[in-house]
Amino acid sequence: MTTLPMNPSAVETIELLSGAESPRPLFVLLHDAGGTALDMLELGNRLGDAFAQAAVLIPEGLSLPLADAPVS
Repeated sequence: MTTLPMNPSAVETIELLSGAESPRPLFVLLHDAGGTALDMLELGNRLGDAFAQAAVLIPEGLSLPLADAPVS
């Protein structure tokens, strides 16, 4: 089960860690432009269920600048 912060927009990296002393394999899931780490959570949970000793990391990617933001 995954516990997320009260404010999901504050997520920087979702870590789904097994209780293994030395988790293997390591999965790093990357979302596409405009997506968020939360978009990859279902896949991360499925991988964690399928690979009981695994660690799954889902980092939040870079944000695209807003179209109406002033350019400096």
